[in-house]
Amino acid sequence: MKKLLPFIICLVCFAISSVFTLTGVFDYLENKSFDSRTKLTGSSVKTNDTICFIAVDQESIEWAKENMRLSHLENNSIRFICDDCLKFV
Repeated sequence: MKKLLPFIICLVCFAISSVFTLTGVFDYLENKSFDSRTKLTGSSVKTNDTICFIAVDQESIEWAKENMRLSHLENNSIRFICDDCLKFV
């Protein structure tokens, strides 16, 4: 039984993490933590150009807009610019 115990523990952990992954629990927790950080950062500063979010692709920008909407930050003056980064260097 002692030799099987590490294998059983590993199998149970794998099963639990698989269930959490397949049901979206990890995605939900990640989005919740990102939303709370966004609220803390976005609501504590005045509107200016000191905060800059650089996304690699359009999908990331859409994801940021969706997080902004879910965090009830639609009315903040956050601009999303989809352009070539080399123009701003």
